[in-house]
Amino acid sequence: MNRFKNRAWVESLENRQLLAVTLPNALGDFVGTVVYPSGTATIDLNVTKQKGASLAGVASLSISTTPGAFHGSINKRGIVHFSSHSGKFSASIVGTLIGDTIDGIFKYHSGKSHGTGTVTAIRD
Repeated sequence: MNRFKNRAWVESLENRQLLAVTLPNALGDFVGTVVYPSGTATIDLNVTKQKGASLAGVASLSISTTPGAFHGSINKRGIVHFSSHSGKFSASIVGTLIGDTIDGIFKYHSGKSHGTGTVTAIRD
């Protein structure tokens, strides 16, 4: 006689949720200005790769002689983070992408000098 005949069999199902997050498109060439305590510079951020929330590209600043690669990220609210290191120069931008405009804070460090400024760049 099967003593388990009248028992109910309960299986637990996986508790998973599928989330579809639409991230803003950050691809393109953003050109604008950086205003920092000792002056103004022109910035060119060319975002060439976006895979999910990860960003990569090439940036140049008019006060630096060589362009440098950067990496970064973007979230669903359009908050962007970029960072770049080239020799003794390093810089980061934290801001927002709204439409075709990036507005944010620019921080840099070059040798013993460092500072903070604001950046506004528009997609061409």
